[in-house]
Amino acid sequence: DTWLPLRPGSEGVVALALANALGADGLGDYTLERAAAASQLANDKLNSLVEMLQAAQQPLALAGGAAAHGVNGCATVHAINTLNSVAGAPVVANPDPVIGGGAATRRATYQQLEAMVADMNAGRIKALLINNCNPIYSLPPSLGLREAIDSVPHVIAISSYIDETSAMADYILTPHSSLEDWFDDTPSPGVGFATATIGQPVVAPVHDTLPLGDIIIELGRRIDNEVAQALPWEDSRSYLRARWEEIYNERADGLSGLSFDEFWDEVLRAGVWAEERRGPALALTGEVLDPEPGAAPGRDFPYYFEPFVSTALRDGGAANLPWQQELPDPLTGMVYNSWVELNPATAVRLDLRDGDVVTISSSAGAIDAPVVTSPAIHPDVVAMPIGQGHATYGRYASNRGVNPLSIVDDQRDRDCGALAWAATHVQLTPTGRRMKLIRMSGTPRPLGRAILGPEGEGGAPAHHDADDGEHHG
Repeated sequence: DTWLPLRPGSEGVVALALANALGADGLGDYTLERAAAASQLANDKLNSLVEMLQAAQQPLALAGGAAAHGVNGCATVHAINTLNSVAGAPVVANPDPVIGGGAATRRATYQQLEAMVADMNAGRIKALLINNCNPIYSLPPSLGLREAIDSVPHVIAISSYIDETSAMADYILTPHSSLEDWFDDTPSPGVGFATATIGQPVVAPVHDTLPLGDIIIELGRRIDNEVAQALPWEDSRSYLRARWEEIYNERADGLSGLSFDEFWDEVLRAGVWAEERRGPALALTGEVLDPEPGAAPGRDFPYYFEPFVSTALRDGGAANLPWQQELPDPLTGMVYNSWVELNPATAVRLDLRDGDVVTISSSAGAIDAPVVTSPAIHPDVVAMPIGQGHATYGRYASNRGVNPLSIVDDQRDRDCGALAWAATHVQLTPTGRRMKLIRMSGTPRPLGRAILGPEGEGGAPAHHDADDGEHHG
């Protein structure tokens, strides 16, 4: 209910100070005064948060976004979950997945990506299979992935579109769409109890494509006999059926005499299998990680830089769809372009207004974008949506806007080593240029048109407003 402009990176200190004020043991060093200094919030604001948590029937603090991706992101998440535990909303771990490893166990760490790049450059990787992702766009150039891919003799992309990464492949294999294919998944993080989902085709294939599983199985057969023996299934449906038969065999005693065929039909009909098997509550009030904020911006780069996931374009994967480009940002109304959000006070200090183009520069590079002012941005923060700035991604996405991930510094979380993409500091430099903003928002100004009113049929006389640099819808 309350918007509080925290100083970036201070969320963990504030969470532990709130937990201390609620009576947690072992957090005496985290006082509200320390939190006030770190966050630039007044003590009365912090006290009001304590009162709100005490009065709430089901208090909950959410961790994520930029707060989880600074140099102290892991410690910040731990601190926020400690606050939840103290406030009466203990964190529950995900249970073991229904089948195989959960999504989190299959996700590479940033250190593993770096090791893979090193192996590519050393010639230890002879073939690379890229499935439905665009890491050339979504990872910082400092990783050196583009140069590493050039070192691999055989690059195969499984993709429905030509994008920055698939354009580098020797072969592009197009799979069925999700509505034409078989698949299953174990969501993680999940809903607190064990689940697995399964999907089956609902429409016939429209184009000359193949199921994703069939592509992988056939590639394995053509590599060598050893790989082929590890992929004994006829097709992806056969693989999924065998995979779910493992679930059935492990639980047959509790399935009231259902045969596997009956179980399989029930799973396909429901699309999900769930079990009342919850994970343990995590005890987070003991030793805590230190969530002290990282280094503050300096003279050369005086602003925090926060790339954020676009509401319409997400991480950029939807930028090639024109109807997604036309979905306005809910706060600014912007469509079809990139922009940089500044607090109005920051814009006044720099003598900038909406539509002025500035250069946003970090130690990793520089990009240009027009200014859009927003009171929801902290005065020391520069925020930009991710999603635009594609070099190769179809007629609607290519050469439109800029990619803020291209200027992210190579910094790491000091506890878990993840890429700290919200830890970059930047400088703003006015270019003297202006850009007409395309915004789906109303305006109280007549824009040179006569407005009908009670004074007569002609209404008020036409009035010409100066060009405000925007196109309004």
